[in-house]
Amino acid sequence: MSDNQEQKPEAGPGDANSEYIKLKVVGNDSNEIHFRVKMTTQMGKLKKSYSDRVGVPMTSLRFLFDGKRINDDETPKQLEMENDDVIEVYQEQTGVILAKHQVNPFVATIGDIATVSNFANDALAFVNGELPLENLIMGSTGHAINTIIEKMDELSNTLNEMEANNERRMNYMLETLISRIPQEIKVDTGLSKLHDLIVRVDKLFENYNYYSKNPESYDRSTIDNFINAVISHQKGDLSDTLDNMHSLMMPGRSAKYQKPLLEILNQKTKMLSFGELCSAGTSPQQRLFEIYHAILLTEARAYIMNIFSYAMLTKYKNTSFAGEMRKAAEQLVTRARGYLVSTKRAMKEASITLDYCDPNNFTRGENFVELEKSIQMFIVNEVDLNDNSCGNVCERSDSAGLRSDARKCNGNNGNSWCPLQSCYGRIYDCISAGETSVCELSKSSLRRYDWVKDSNARSYGNTNSCDGRIKNPVDYTSGVRLCDVCICTCADEIGDSPASRTINLRPQLSNIEANMVITGVKFISSDKIIHIQIKEGELMSGGRIKPETEHWVEPETFMYDPTVGYYGRRVGSFFLTTGNTTKFMKQGKDFAFVNYFQRHVNLDDVKAPTDYVVTGVKFMREGNDTDGRSRRPLQLSIYVTKFDFSKGILLKDSSYWICQENMPNRPKDYGRRPRNEVELSEPDDPTKGLDHKTVSEPGEMVAFRASDRAKDAGQATIPFFDGQSITSTISTALSGLGLFHRGTTGSGGFLALRLLTLDLPEYVNTELTPEMIASFEPVN
Repeated sequence: MSDNQEQKPEAGPGDANSEYIKLKVVGNDSNEIHFRVKMTTQMGKLKKSYSDRVGVPMTSLRFLFDGKRINDDETPKQLEMENDDVIEVYQEQTGVILAKHQVNPFVATIGDIATVSNFANDALAFVNGELPLENLIMGSTGHAINTIIEKMDELSNTLNEMEANNERRMNYMLETLISRIPQEIKVDTGLSKLHDLIVRVDKLFENYNYYSKNPESYDRSTIDNFINAVISHQKGDLSDTLDNMHSLMMPGRSAKYQKPLLEILNQKTKMLSFGELCSAGTSPQQRLFEIYHAILLTEARAYIMNIFSYAMLTKYKNTSFAGEMRKAAEQLVTRARGYLVSTKRAMKEASITLDYCDPNNFTRGENFVELEKSIQMFIVNEVDLNDNSCGNVCERSDSAGLRSDARKCNGNNGNSWCPLQSCYGRIYDCISAGETSVCELSKSSLRRYDWVKDSNARSYGNTNSCDGRIKNPVDYTSGVRLCDVCICTCADEIGDSPASRTINLRPQLSNIEANMVITGVKFISSDKIIHIQIKEGELMSGGRIKPETEHWVEPETFMYDPTVGYYGRRVGSFFLTTGNTTKFMKQGKDFAFVNYFQRHVNLDDVKAPTDYVVTGVKFMREGNDTDGRSRRPLQLSIYVTKFDFSKGILLKDSSYWICQENMPNRPKDYGRRPRNEVELSEPDDPTKGLDHKTVSEPGEMVAFRASDRAKDAGQATIPFFDGQSITSTISTALSGLGLFHRGTTGSGGFLALRLLTLDLPEYVNTELTPEMIASFEPVN
């Protein structure tokens, strides 16, 4: 049934002979739903039917007719409605009402706090006379105070559940946040003071939780003392605490001497180095929003305690506290909006990047992976090189390959040494070594050698011990020529190579049909291939992720065939295996080999446009070049899907791929200038304990190479890949991903992934609707 077809409420009170009327209900999206209702049908029943139709909680809906709010117990007859009259719908979220023409509404990312605004409206319904004031004191079934206390109890439980869903109490959240910030910034920004103020309200709220359950079981003086602490304006009481919190966030007239807390925090954060900011678990922008949430929850708690206190005073004194209740409601909404305006302003200046530092300890396969044996230092005699010549000049052997018979050590060609691990590719960057001593390791080792010593007493690697066999390759005389021993670099590229030399180019996609988005990424190695593994979770409103839906998506399974040839060379290939079926994978499209000519990677941050989130990621060649012989660099690409921020729904037919070449808001000169290559000067194995805090800039590039010969005998292919799980402690949809190099002087460093969290200022709405302004007049 279309939205323009008539809907009939499922149930409605009224006389069977009552006349019917046709009404149009217009929602936030301007879509109309037509209802045919009885003139005596209570509007609450109509609201329930509308709520079921659009899938929006009934508690967050308000109906307007002729600019006035409709109460649930009113009927079309009482409202003097006629055929084709229009009922407008607005939806409340976090004290800001969403009118039908608003876009990009704000939705809390740690829980739905719309109930706070609903309760504020309900309280004002009494004091505005929209419900009889005497009902607040005495109803037909007894004191209405009991109903109000029950409702506040439900609201308290909602707030507590929000904290539980956020997996930590509010004060613990602030403690965790503060613990990540250097001491001087804690003092300078006032974060510690804010924490103390919030904890003060938190403790008062704990008392409320006891008293509100059954106030009659406590001595009157105990309740009176609590009420006094809530409504008093004495120093240290609730009102004073909230005023101090408000002054920290929004200094007002004192702004000339004291800047808003979030602005100061922004300035201080920008002064911090990568090492002081990484592994914080959230982006700087997310941390600002965390503070806003903590403050908003504190204000909501204060409001609940105020309403409880005035409700108890109404019962005790048998008089109205309408003005006080109005003020409490106004303060909740007005301050919430002020905090949101201030937070939005600060967030526009805050970074959305989430990076990770080095782990405490390096464990292969868990928090780092490597292109194992791909590019390494190699010892070889000139006679074994494929030009079958000797000239006592190893440098002339660059870009040569190893003879097939020498690789198999057939007859050993008179040479004195047959290496346990041969070179299955291109040999280059050679120097003469003369007679050498080599600590050679077994075939199962990821290193060919522990160390090498040449005839000039130069050492390569750590010579303190040898976990293998010591061999002494010597010069070899071929006829009248002396064939030298060479120290070279070997880049494996032949099918028989045992090296891990492959990067997966296949798309890694979340389950878009199930409304799943990417929430985390990491590098892993399986089937001798480096993969980007994704973590997915179910999208909810505000970019939040449904709890307990997140999981890592297992990579596809591949089978390697060393006999497959490309372009006249047997370089090997892969087959995708699914159950009992196999599918041939194409080099350049499905995977890429790393070798002498194909070893550069672009380093970029790739960000989606507004209203899009990341649902896929892959590596690709620059220019989307799928030629297996292409020497263009590899680069990161993301799959983005349009989404409805307020509803948390993916628009499935709107997805496309973005890379640095076609991303929106790309700097004008980005990609037009030659990329700077990250310099890896004398790079050692990065797992030897060095602290990597120097990061590349977007628009640079890096090349795979062997580690430093003197430090490591050239036995690592660097940079390594950071295998840590890159996720946010507050699960969220992502606006982008980045690839960067994390290193330090004298280390090969790591290729690492980063998250770009949702750019929240693009979605935060701070405008009050006319209906909201009419309901809550600002308080100075």
